[in-house]
Amino acid sequence: MYAKRSNIPIIIGIVLGLAFLGLGIFTPQTLNDKLQDIFTSCLLFSFMIDSKGLAENKIIVNSFDNKGISYSDLEKIVLSIKGEEIRMNYFRNGRRGSCLVFKIPLDQLLTFLADKVAKDLEIDIIIEENE
Repeated sequence: MYAKRSNIPIIIGIVLGLAFLGLGIFTPQTLNDKLQDIFTSCLLFSFMIDSKGLAENKIIVNSFDNKGISYSDLEKIVLSIKGEEIRMNYFRNGRRGSCLVFKIPLDQLLTFLADKVAKDLEIDIIIEENE
């Protein structure tokens, strides 16, 4: 279940990636400098494949984290609902984790979480009124 992504890092990654790729290919440099610019552009393009969300056995907070956060490590989940958007905050080790944003029905998210998290895990639901 993928979380909603922000488009700003994708746009910045594409623009900077194209700039470094252009510099690497079209400017007179040593081979080492050209390769550094090309590899830098590849790194910046990798922000386009950034994904986070809920997997079968863990929460994935970014695409570079292979370990993720196990559902058994969670202490509390807070779901904040505003319109069609659900913001999920989780707590572990007494600290709040990153916020995940979903555009799915609440019952679908709760059904998914009910199968994954511990039965005694506290799940708070906050409904925000639209003004």
